[in-house]
Amino acid sequence: MLRFSLVSLFLLAACGGQAPRGDDSSIVPPADVTLRMGEHRDVGGVVITFVRVKEDSRCPSDVQCVWAGNAAVELTLTPGGSAPVSRVINSGIDPKTIEEYGLRLSFRNLSPSPRQASPDTSNPTVVLHVEKP
Repeated sequence: MLRFSLVSLFLLAACGGQAPRGDDSSIVPPADVTLRMGEHRDVGGVVITFVRVKEDSRCPSDVQCVWAGNAAVELTLTPGGSAPVSRVINSGIDPKTIEEYGLRLSFRNLSPSPRQASPDTSNPTVVLHVEKP
């Protein structure tokens, strides 16, 4: 039992230094930022929140398509405690990049990728590249 307690204590101590997603630490651009739906991160003084997947007409990975399709995600951007502004960014059509509050956000990826055989729309994750223009 003592061994189990020591191992548990060690694991808790080892995990303690990692910041959870959606924490208050600020990311300094340029950086790739990964957000699950509902998460937010402070990037260069602007809080970016992944609100929802607005559209996902991307070609399923297990199908051959003529057009790649588009994924659109809705984000809110909140600079330094001001009112949030809603923006949509796309994977296949414009705008693929948005500039707001001194940041340029570019769509990198949305996962999971759609599949015809077993669609999975749970726990979407968006990857954005954020830089200063």
